[in-house]
Amino acid sequence: MPRLQLIALLTATLLAFTAAAVQAQQDDWPDWLNKAMAKENKRLKYKEVSTEDEQYSFRMAGKPGDSGAFEGGYYWESDIKGEAVLECYIFTEPSDLAALASNLTELGIEAQAEANGGSVATRSVAHLDAGVINGAPFLAIEWVYTMGEAPNALVGYSKVRAARNGNIIQACAHNFTGYRDTFAKAFEEFVNSAQQPASDMPAYYEEVALMRLGEQNIGVAHSAFRMDDDGDTQIITQTASIVPVAPGVISSDDATTTSWSTADGLLINSYSASAQNGELSHNLQLRRDDEDNWQVTGEMQGKPITATIDSTLQPQSDIGQMQTAAALFAGEEQQATFLAWLPDADPTKMLEGSITRDDGDVAKQGTLTVGPLSMSARFDESGSVVSAGINIGAAVMTLERIWKNGELR
Repeated sequence: MPRLQLIALLTATLLAFTAAAVQAQQDDWPDWLNKAMAKENKRLKYKEVSTEDEQYSFRMAGKPGDSGAFEGGYYWESDIKGEAVLECYIFTEPSDLAALASNLTELGIEAQAEANGGSVATRSVAHLDAGVINGAPFLAIEWVYTMGEAPNALVGYSKVRAARNGNIIQACAHNFTGYRDTFAKAFEEFVNSAQQPASDMPAYYEEVALMRLGEQNIGVAHSAFRMDDDGDTQIITQTASIVPVAPGVISSDDATTTSWSTADGLLINSYSASAQNGELSHNLQLRRDDEDNWQVTGEMQGKPITATIDSTLQPQSDIGQMQTAAALFAGEEQQATFLAWLPDADPTKMLEGSITRDDGDVAKQGTLTVGPLSMSARFDESGSVVSAGINIGAAVMTLERIWKNGELR
């Protein structure tokens, strides 16, 4: 994965965050709250549940009730002996992972405040995480908050986990102090046990990368490669991240890039969309017109964009960028160049990129540059990026591949 599209999306995400991550420190909590937070259910039992049409089935912790349907999905409630019900959902229609996780926590906090007859007074992110469960990238966020006013203020705690698993998104919520490990294990089994209809065009290669801001896991990126009957490959990369930007405030970012590539790595077309806090940031398409010129159409920051790019310029796809990296490190040259379309950097141009070897001490290490972006990266034999890091001011964002399946073609 040179994944320049992905790197550009991550850099745009980082540039949007001007405040350091803020999280509640458990050391500052009173003894009674730390004691409440230590509660767990160490004897979880599981039961298989399914939707009425039996297209989807899972194993849920505790004593789940019957499924309920809503537009675009299903939900279950289960008694896990955790002093509040476990709520789990599947979403069968396209959704933004980070925005969904953020919205579910807000719904939980609002419900708790309403049930306790008071408004939310103070709130802090107590835990934030990201990772992968058997190929399904996930986000986790937990809030601690107070409701009402002293001396009658109450403490609330809401936790949500959400994962993109094949063609669905799975999410669970629990609104009570403690039971954090119980909740995490219940969610992991909910995701691991999922049975769903097979894809019409299964991926021949997939990978998941973890996004970190400093030492904090903030997001995930999933890429899937699928081949059609003509030998062309569809590449879908989806990123999702959540970052605290101030006390009691988070920002969610979601992005999707769908492109098609020839077998020799030439870009056929590309569609890119991103959203911040559920609001569309850009929605852009690149394709050749009837005269074979490149046409860019869509919106960025609410403003329409149209542009024509010289037909003689041929950008590489992700596959082409990987092939370029693999050939560079297999040969004697010190640098390789290519063209790329990066809508987050400048959607109206093809930008020149380069990979410069720096593998004297570390095998297959180099500097990856495209337009205004430059970062250190390590590659594997196929030319896919294993890890990359970029400094912007005092902030450091890193990208590390944590899961892959299949082989690149």
